[in-house]
Amino acid sequence: MPTTTRASAQDDFKHIVQEVMGQAENSPIWRALVRHDYVDFPDLIMMQEEDINSLSYQDDEGNEVPLIRLHGNLIRIFQAFEAKRRQGGEYGDFQSIILDEFEEYRIRDYVVPTLRATGTDTTPMPTATQPTKAAPATNVEVAAFRRGIKRDKAHYVLLKEEKQWDNWKRAMLATARSHGTEDILDPNDEPDANEVDIFEEKQKFMYSVFESVLKTDMGKHLVRK
Repeated sequence: MPTTTRASAQDDFKHIVQEVMGQAENSPIWRALVRHDYVDFPDLIMMQEEDINSLSYQDDEGNEVPLIRLHGNLIRIFQAFEAKRRQGGEYGDFQSIILDEFEEYRIRDYVVPTLRATGTDTTPMPTATQPTKAAPATNVEVAAFRRGIKRDKAHYVLLKEEKQWDNWKRAMLATARSHGTEDILDPNDEPDANEVDIFEEKQKFMYSVFESVLKTDMGKHLVRK
């Protein structure tokens, strides 16, 4: 195993947060991590769930602002990404990790934990080998969806030109996953009769997102349809 000095660990930390996660030094994630003395690579990968949930930063007016779940999810996803690298026998040379490699894992391979109404269940989403029967989407669950993860249309990138489509789609899907609304983007997903209410809530939110961020002629046409 390669020897890691404090200086190199800090360089690795800076590369991961700024280049791989795409978070500049004035971003909420960077400011929150540094404020809580997470400043090197081992700090980042050994953070516990309660550590991530307690992150906050000071805004430009000196107010203490909690880190939103969307940003905390980036840290969780990177930890899962690094765990997969280790399982594959990869360790060290963190400077060689690039944004596209991380984005591919985040969009294609990362399994989003299921969030129940209590907000404490982190059971992985069922796969084809784990058939489950969906529980009824009660009014309580609909209310929990509305109150749960902070979902904001501003979290989504604007699509202003058709040539941006591929990059925009990757970013949009990653954000939808962190919001728990990715299922409505799957044309093969058919909600059960007892899931219709929660499915419609997700549809309403994503429709408002598309209405807000799709600025190309084709995008506006699709929203009107």
